[in-house]
Amino acid sequence: MRSGRAALLTGLAAMLGGCAITGSVPDLPRSDVQWGWSSEERELAQHSWLYAQLASNAYADPPEEYLLPGTIVARETYGNDGIGYAYAIFDRFEDDRLAETIIAYRGTEAQRLDLLWDDAVNGNILARHDMRGLETARAVAAQVDGRGAGRQVITVTGHSLGGGIAHYVSLSPVAENGGSVTRSVVFNNAPRRSAYDRAGNRTAIIERGDFLRFGRYFGREPVEIYRPIDCRSAEDHSVHHLADCLTWIAAFDEPDALASLQQNPDIRRPPAQNDPADPREGEAVSRALPINLYIADIAMRRAVNDAVRQSRLLRADYDRQAGLHLFVWKEADRVDVVLQRNGVSVLREGLDCAGVPLQECARAVVDVVEDALPAHLREAI
Repeated sequence: MRSGRAALLTGLAAMLGGCAITGSVPDLPRSDVQWGWSSEERELAQHSWLYAQLASNAYADPPEEYLLPGTIVARETYGNDGIGYAYAIFDRFEDDRLAETIIAYRGTEAQRLDLLWDDAVNGNILARHDMRGLETARAVAAQVDGRGAGRQVITVTGHSLGGGIAHYVSLSPVAENGGSVTRSVVFNNAPRRSAYDRAGNRTAIIERGDFLRFGRYFGREPVEIYRPIDCRSAEDHSVHHLADCLTWIAAFDEPDALASLQQNPDIRRPPAQNDPADPREGEAVSRALPINLYIADIAMRRAVNDAVRQSRLLRADYDRQAGLHLFVWKEADRVDVVLQRNGVSVLREGLDCAGVPLQECARAVVDVVEDALPAHLREAI
């Protein structure tokens, strides 16, 4: 759920759905505090920031969509079916090898009453989304088995209702040999399944102050599964604010999280950080968005690279895989442009550069790319 407008209704729905909680979750120890965050909080953030971003992107809300690391490819976002169930699938690659598939289950949508009703009734009270989530995980597991990808990890994640679905899936066999998903990492999850006392690689990041904490009072699930953190962003039950916070904290120690911070410049210091430190301090990098260029024609590549250097919004990155990929093909006077965001093509444009100097044509390429950038990122630069 993105906002607090439906907090009360969703909380009641979770309770009616048989919620159970894990008593009072103890605070994490606070050792080796740096930049306002303990080593335990920083370790938790490093473990979870990417999954929080994926859980947020599962809502398919463009104003809040993260630019993901270039090693992550969004397969597709599957919108609401007849009972309001929705999810997204992402693949993570290591050295061009598929290393992990992540299923991100969408949480409660509060913007539309019809979707809110489906999520509250079919998702929380009747728990019909649980079986849909399990069917999705079993289909993904069958694909993995079919490819013989024995080392591939399957992770489930989600926020609120989506987190409840993910934990349910982690408690059930998904493979023909009885195997389960590799791990579950969820955020402010609906606690309907916390009464299942079963070991497993499951982590629930819960915010101090989140309204669903009331549902975690009587559960039997081991408290070690829950990891509390105080980002002071729980007022609206927003996974996006929590993902911002976790990414920011992780960026102090982890290069990948720092790179994510740089390509999502709208992320700000969490309200709970009582230290003015910024993980980007000392980084001689502009706030422009990193983009990878894939251009076979040498002259065109040089011209586009020069045009990108003059851009306020973009910078060419040759050291790290970014969330933006630009492909340009030049044949005679025609130039074809494809922009990929998170591995998905979001722009296909053909330009007629007949009689146009190469530098002007390259500038036109960059112009159409800049126009296709998400508004919230353009405004943050």
